[in-house]
Amino acid sequence: MGNTDVLAAMAREAGFDEIVNVPSTEIVISEVVLGQCARNTCGNYGKNYSCPPLSGTLEECINRMTEYEYALVIDFRTSMKSRFEIQEGGAQFREAVEKLRIAVQDSGIEGKVFAAGTCRICEVCGAITGEECRYPDLRRYSLEGSGVDVVRTSMNLKMKYNAGPGTMTYFAMVGYNG
Repeated sequence: MGNTDVLAAMAREAGFDEIVNVPSTEIVISEVVLGQCARNTCGNYGKNYSCPPLSGTLEECINRMTEYEYALVIDFRTSMKSRFEIQEGGAQFREAVEKLRIAVQDSGIEGKVFAAGTCRICEVCGAITGEECRYPDLRRYSLEGSGVDVVRTSMNLKMKYNAGPGTMTYFAMVGYNG
């Protein structure tokens, strides 16, 4: 079984729904997406090493994504019919991402998990306390904070960005080599 099959099995085991494997050069990275982060609607701009402007320049983001030969683009679907379901679905997505991150780390496959949302490894990020990142090898970069245009990428890959009424779709990606 090759790395693609092993990683796809890990993603399914973690609870992800749709899985598409592509060369990493097919991931759409945009200065516009990085610029949208500057509006700070999530509150993490400049407060987390996985988010802009601390996540790097556009060139650094492109290099971070393409240092891996392939990208396994995955999504996680959950109900959002109520405020409780939205919160619960977000928590389930974060659990799935962490489960996948640990599985990839333990597999020996050279790879990194990127996902919607910010890194939450530390209770308080060193960016807030003025410290260097405490766990640079474990840091989980935000897809959007890395300039990934999730809408265009998912459309190009024929993935379901919108899985229907009352449904929320979260995206993640595993960058990996051979």
